[in-house]
Amino acid sequence: MGKKPKIYLAILNEGWLRCEHINTVLMILGTPKVELHLENPAVSWGIPITQNRNKIVKRFLDTNADFLLTFDDDVIPLFNPAEAVFYDKDVLGLPTRRRSGQKLEWVIYAKHPTLENKYASIDLDKVKTDADLLQVDGIGTGAILIKRKVLEMVKHPFEDLFDEDGIRKLGQDLNFCKKVIKAGFKIFVAPKMICEHVKDHGLVNMDSYFISQAGDKNQERYNMSWGGEEIIEKDWDFIEQAIEEEGLKTVLEFGSGFSTLLMSQIANIDSFETDPKKIEKVKDRLPRDRKVKLYAWDGEVKPDSGRVKKKYDLVFIDGPQSASMASQTGRRVSIEIAANHSDRVIIHDAGKMHETMLQEKYLRDDFWLVARNGWHQGRCHYWKRKEGLKPEL
Repeated sequence: MGKKPKIYLAILNEGWLRCEHINTVLMILGTPKVELHLENPAVSWGIPITQNRNKIVKRFLDTNADFLLTFDDDVIPLFNPAEAVFYDKDVLGLPTRRRSGQKLEWVIYAKHPTLENKYASIDLDKVKTDADLLQVDGIGTGAILIKRKVLEMVKHPFEDLFDEDGIRKLGQDLNFCKKVIKAGFKIFVAPKMICEHVKDHGLVNMDSYFISQAGDKNQERYNMSWGGEEIIEKDWDFIEQAIEEEGLKTVLEFGSGFSTLLMSQIANIDSFETDPKKIEKVKDRLPRDRKVKLYAWDGEVKPDSGRVKKKYDLVFIDGPQSASMASQTGRRVSIEIAANHSDRVIIHDAGKMHETMLQEKYLRDDFWLVARNGWHQGRCHYWKRKEGLKPEL
C-alpha cells in the first residue's frame, strides 16, 4: 500500500457504547500510518442488525475510505485493530468467543466438506501458536475488517438466508462469508488479535480463570492469595509442569511474589523486584532452606553481571508492571535480558498489547512460542530457543 490506508470505523450499537471503545478509537488515532474516519455512533445505531450493517456499508461507499472496520458494541479489541490493515486482506476477522450451549467456541468456521450451509467452529488452541493469519470459510461479524473492493462487488452483503418455507438456513454473518467467497475473495482471521466479547462476564476472561477456594494448601502455607498482582493456580500448574518435566534447576525471575515462593520449592531463584514492599513480603514468608536471592531493581537499567549469571535454565517474567501508552519502559528490559540469558522464557500477562509487541521484537526471531495456558491477556506464554525443526502444535 503506497498511501496511508484510510479506515472507516463504525461501532454498531443500540443507543449506548461501552467505555472501553474509547481506548479502541485512541489506539487507532495513535497509529501514524493510517487515517481514521469515525462514524458518529448516533448514526451507527439501528435495528434490525442486518439493515444497520447495510446502511453502514452504503455510507462507507459514499466516502473514499479503503477499509470498513466494524465492531459490535459488546466486542472489545484487546489489540490495536488498525494494525490489521497492513495484512492487506479482502476480509479479515478479529476472533472472539460466543456461547454455544454449555461451552464456549471461537467465532471462526470451516465449512462442512459435504453438507451445504453447515459450518464447524475452529479451535484456536489447535492452531500453530506462531500463525499470524489463518484462511477460513467463515467468521463472525462482531469484529471485522473489509476491503473496499469487496463491498463494491458484493451487493446487499448482510442478510439472513431463508429456505422456501421461511426457515433460516444461515445467519447474516456466514451468509456474508458465503457471498464473499462466491465472488472470488478470501477470508482470513488474525489469531493473535483477539477481542473480548462482554456478556455477564467477558467470555475470554471467564474461560481463562480458575482460582482456588479458601483452604488451598499453597495459599495457607505462604499466607498469600492467588490473583490480583499474583499468578493464579492455573499459571502455577503451567509453570510447575515446565520446570519439573524438563528438570530445570535455575530460574531468573523478574517480579517477585507468590511465584518466587512456589518456584523456590523446586529450583534455585534469582529474583528482581521494583517494589521494596514486595521484597520484604517475600522475605517474611520464605523458608530458610530455600536457595533464593532477592534483588531490588529499578526496572530500567540492566542488572550487572555480578547479580545476573550468564545462563539460566528458565527466565520467568512477571514484572515490572506493563507499560502505559509508551510512557514507561514496562517489560522491555526484562524481556531483552531473558532472550540473552536462557533458552526458555515464560512470560505472565503475555497477551497484553505491550507485552505482545515486546515478545515479537525480542523473541520471535530466535524462539518458538511452544505453549500458552489460555487466551486471556493475563495468562502465560512459553518460548523456547529455536533448535532444529519447528514444533508441531
